[in-house]
Amino acid sequence: MSATNPGILQRGKPFSVPEITNPIFQKSSGVKDMIWFIAGALQLAAPLTTQVICASINEHQPWRIEACRGINKIVAAQRNIQWILSRSPAFEHDGSGNWYMTGRPLVRTPTC
Repeated sequence: MSATNPGILQRGKPFSVPEITNPIFQKSSGVKDMIWFIAGALQLAAPLTTQVICASINEHQPWRIEACRGINKIVAAQRNIQWILSRSPAFEHDGSGNWYMTGRPLVRTPTC
């Protein structure tokens, strides 16, 4: 959030993940904003696997999982999460399936 205007997200800053009350986390924000949930989860509880991230999204924001394409929504969501993690410079993995924040900016990427 911006220091001058707390309602404006600073997408270029790696650790400026919005509060859970921010509209970006509401159902109307859509699947494309899943990257913010992932960043928030990793910032609070890294390291995490894609399965744990997916389970957390399914628990707190199930509409994002339902919006994913495919017969098995969970598998589709895990693939989308994996894709987001692997494409953003804000995330890195340790080779055993655990993901961390890098400290670099988030890059907005489509998910589903």
